[in-house]
Amino acid sequence: MLDLIASVSLAASLRGAAPACAPPDGYADVSAHVEALREADQADQADRRGGMSREVAERDRVRLAQVEAYLAGDCLSTGRDHHNAALIFQHGSAPEHYQTAWRLSVRAVELGDDGAVWLIPRAIDRYFMSQGYRQLYATNSRGELRDPEAGPEGGFIMCLWPIVEAVSEAERTALGVRTVEQQLAMIADRNGEEAGRFCETDAEDPPRGVFPGYW
Repeated sequence: MLDLIASVSLAASLRGAAPACAPPDGYADVSAHVEALREADQADQADRRGGMSREVAERDRVRLAQVEAYLAGDCLSTGRDHHNAALIFQHGSAPEHYQTAWRLSVRAVELGDDGAVWLIPRAIDRYFMSQGYRQLYATNSRGELRDPEAGPEGGFIMCLWPIVEAVSEAERTALGVRTVEQQLAMIADRNGEEAGRFCETDAEDPPRGVFPGYW
């Protein structure tokens, strides 16, 4: 994993580098560096599931800045490059990051990396959920207080973010995601309950036209 201080310096230097596609020392090319960034991202996955720490959030920010620099320099060439970059953007912090993750994953598939398909529905759902809209593919859940009066000491439960009714289960399975029933069953298992639950929120259906060909 890249040292955080060195990574910050790298992100700054890449923005002003000439050429922008020169990878840091130790990497044969941009593809090798982006692959390493993906591996570092995935190494932080367990921490994300347990509750995002400030350290992981900062590492995510640095990795995203590095990939942004490569995008600005038009340095990504292969489907795998775009797949790896999409995963970094999927762990961004703003709606535009998730929209970019969608574009990159779609481009990865166009370039022959069929393994990037799994990111397409997840990026779309994260984009809409981040703005308070319902999700399309039932890929996102969130934690809620088990007992609001007890606060965090009472523990947390998982709930499935609300979904739109216009997307069929066939559309979900075609993109390789679980059905709503499967997601609810997984949430029930995590919560130690007999049935899964939806999050209690007044989310509305998202606007159309944001993701051509999908919604």
